[in-house]
Amino acid sequence: MDKLLLKYRDISATELKAMDIDDISNDVLEALRLSPAFQIPNDFILFGRVIGMLNGLASRLDPETNIVEIAAPFAKQFIKADEFTPTGMLRQTVSTARALAKLPKLLTDFLVTTSRGETRVEITSQDIAVELRKITRMGKGFIFAILSVGAGMAAVAFRINGFDTESAWSLAGCGALLILLLWVLRK
Repeated sequence: MDKLLLKYRDISATELKAMDIDDISNDVLEALRLSPAFQIPNDFILFGRVIGMLNGLASRLDPETNIVEIAAPFAKQFIKADEFTPTGMLRQTVSTARALAKLPKLLTDFLVTTSRGETRVEITSQDIAVELRKITRMGKGFIFAILSVGAGMAAVAFRINGFDTESAWSLAGCGALLILLLWVLRK
């Protein structure tokens, strides 16, 4: 970690713009490989992957694009957000301390209520039926989508091989399946 901090701590904006996101991510991965005890939260890893993919896509579309330059105003705005000011941090700390102070009593009340058998969890059959209908509709939609794609592919294959009548019937079947798909999804 010291190696990373020494490399990136005093870097100028111009040097940072010239750097490649992939090089930075490789440095971080190398540090993690050398020190497996150091862990990065999954959200940060996912964020890094997204940034890497965006950088790759942007560099292919326009090699002159600098993702650091694009992201800098948003990063500055995020850092200047209220929760990162001393007042904002103090407010969050006080709020968290109040919640933690109430937690033992709430937990005790919950455990007492539960031990008396007074805790109820209520799920109605109507709630279950609504969710089952949604799942059924999604399943039917998926089936109709697969069938319509298959019929469309068959129509193309028939057309390529010179079976015009079969191609027309497959295309009509594809259209009918698409109409059924739209009808199922509209419900």
